[in-house]
Amino acid sequence: MSEYQPVNYLATDGYEIKGRFFATANAKAIIVIASATGVPQRFYRKFAMQANQHNFNVVTFDYRGVGESAPASLKSFKMDYRDWADKDLEGVINRVSE
Repeated sequence: MSEYQPVNYLATDGYEIKGRFFATANAKAIIVIASATGVPQRFYRKFAMQANQHNFNVVTFDYRGVGESAPASLKSFKMDYRDWADKDLEGVINRVSE
């Protein structure tokens, strides 16, 4: 079994958010890690793996404009930090809640 599965989420405005899902059998709960400002999801890999070993499913993701969710060039990329909470995080939580 790989340490995580790459997943794609949709923000509430349709922007594609790249994430990772650390799955375990008989999970107690799911943890969604909302990164600190500008910190890519890979920073939380060890924490996610540790929580996963303690029977938690874990989701990490990169907000728009960060890490794997960034476009090839940020030169003309437009976003507002509120997009991260109002659109990106909400979209991830909506999907995880299904």
